[in-house]
Amino acid sequence: MIVFDLDFETGDLSQWTTVVTGGGGGSATVQAAAAMGGSGVWGGQIVTDNANSNYMEFRGTPIATDDFRLRYQFDINSMAMADGDDHLPFQIKATTQTNTAKIRVYYTDAAGYQIESGFRDDALTWFLGEKITIPDGPVTVDHHMKKATDGDGASDAWMKTYIDGVLADTISDVDLFDAFDFDGFRFATINADPAYNGSAMFVDNILANDTGDPLPPIGHKGRSGKRGAARQGGARRSGRGGRLL
Repeated sequence: MIVFDLDFETGDLSQWTTVVTGGGGGSATVQAAAAMGGSGVWGGQIVTDNANSNYMEFRGTPIATDDFRLRYQFDINSMAMADGDDHLPFQIKATTQTNTAKIRVYYTDAAGYQIESGFRDDALTWFLGEKITIPDGPVTVDHHMKKATDGDGASDAWMKTYIDGVLADTISDVDLFDAFDFDGFRFATINADPAYNGSAMFVDNILANDTGDPLPPIGHKGRSGKRGAARQGGARRSGRGGRLL
């Protein structure tokens, strides 16, 4: 069953529970330029400002499931990150802890833009995936998360990340059972460097289900970034045992 569907086609942020624009040059808005796929004409935009909080957050009914899948489209939009910079644009929210999963963006001159997924266990320890290189332009990111088989120490929960439909990373061997609950999603600028204040990044077509079934693909609108397409990673291993599931 679809548990949330955020596509901005209302033309405003009325679908979102909380919208914070902390002042300065930052903002959280709906923009036509942020639309990325399908027939939609609107998308979400965050403009960075390291001195103020700027985010949009959706919180819904807590989702009781063993299998959760979330897909969204993201465009880093040539954000002026320097070699070695990183920031945290996405958090998958939970009811029993602040975040169950997070997605961080990195930039290096050698690899370009990359994302790294994080998956939290019942003891609130983070397990981090490999850095996956993404293009400077619209990309579809899909996270599939599976709960541990029991709450007595089974460390078999996992999180898979797909880039444009291709498996790119798996975090495995995680003891996540009691805290496997989801109720929201945040798009934000966290840990942004002052050097890219005023830069905009986009999100669109956020869809989640509680069955783990594949979500329908979305075509990207014809837009490319200034830095050009970067390499896309292949399937990689991570987590304690690092096996692909």
